[in-house]
Amino acid sequence: MKKLTRWFSKNLIRIYAGMAFIYLFIPVLYTFIYSFNDSGKTNLIWKGFTFEKWSNPCGAPDICSALGNSFLIG
Repeated sequence: MKKLTRWFSKNLIRIYAGMAFIYLFIPVLYTFIYSFNDSGKTNLIWKGFTFEKWSNPCGAPDICSALGNSFLIG
């Protein structure tokens, strides 16, 4: 039991960091996966795989100007 307690005390920061990383990474992964969904306004239901949104990334209004502003700011 002491060995297990010692292991947790030594690795507690790694456990918390891993949990925080997973918590922050899940929305990014969700957005990436559903960007390939063939649907209309909402992406709540998977309707099929498509590259339509990735074939012309500047097709949506003001996306490229927003990206340019992001590069200027940061």
